[in-house]
Amino acid sequence: MVVANQILPIPNPIHNIIPIRFNSSAGLYMVSLYTRDGQLLQAIPVNITSEQQDVLLPIRHAQQGIYLIRVNPQDGKPGYTLKVINK
Repeated sequence: MVVANQILPIPNPIHNIIPIRFNSSAGLYMVSLYTRDGQLLQAIPVNITSEQQDVLLPIRHAQQGIYLIRVNPQDGKPGYTLKVINK
């Protein structure tokens, strides 16, 4: 589980789906998945409507390896980056 305002990967490694828990204020976020080389694989806009909300980011198309997750609030606050391993 990735906690969006703390970035805690539980579990890590992951298995084709990244659970993300937003423990922050409601708002719009962009969740992006990158290869280790920085290539953007997918970006998903997420609308958080409560102070704690779970979102699942499927990465079934991705091969085994290391990926970067970037969570960017759309209100201009700093984002978070996390390295995860897909097995």
